[in-house]
Amino acid sequence: MLLRLAKDRIERLTVINNALLQTLKEGDAEHLAAMRTRHEGEMLKFIGDVRQAQIEEAEQSLKSLAAQRETAMVRWRHYREQLGFNDLAEH
Repeated sequence: MLLRLAKDRIERLTVINNALLQTLKEGDAEHLAAMRTRHEGEMLKFIGDVRQAQIEEAEQSLKSLAAQRETAMVRWRHYREQLGFNDLAEH
């Protein structure tokens, strides 16, 4: 997911860069200021999108880790019972 997001952002940044170079060649300060304002907003949105994707990835990792822990606990309970240590507390 992050790779696709990064590729999309790279394409958009390439378009922004080309527009910026064209404006610089033309020497249009007003247009350059308007572009800067618009692009700053886009960059803030890009950063927000990436952070949201990172949060979603972290949440997925937490779910995976919880499932792995539960699997380990099932094995631990089984071995505890097999060894006759039923009085051991779970943590």
